[in-house]
Amino acid sequence: MAVARHGANQCKPKPADKVVVFGAGPIGLGATLAFKSLGVSRVVVVDLIPSRLDKALQIGADAVINSAEEPVVQRLIELHGAGEAGIPGLPGRAGTDIYLDAAGAPAVIHTALTAAKKGATLGIVGVHK
Repeated sequence: MAVARHGANQCKPKPADKVVVFGAGPIGLGATLAFKSLGVSRVVVVDLIPSRLDKALQIGADAVINSAEEPVVQRLIELHGAGEAGIPGLPGRAGTDIYLDAAGAPAVIHTALTAAKKGATLGIVGVHK
């Protein structure tokens, strides 16, 4: 829980921020709780395991994305709106303000960098080997 809360705190969320947490294990779920306790009104959780996504909804996630079944970036755009392109000319950016990697999977970093709008925050608490 300390890692989850510290990760959320380091992202410096504001209540109006739109947040996505990658990973619905103990740290990802803890981060979801942390963001909600910090007043963030829109938190989406991404994972591959349906039972973990169910748990995320039970503890307060506003939406979940099963990355094995749906395109994450497209779904984030549907949930958070479109954002300003991080790099001019690259379409398909999400309006998400904060991306928190609690999964530790290289695909998460790729997805976050693909989706991130200009000025978005990327926090990493997942262990990358």
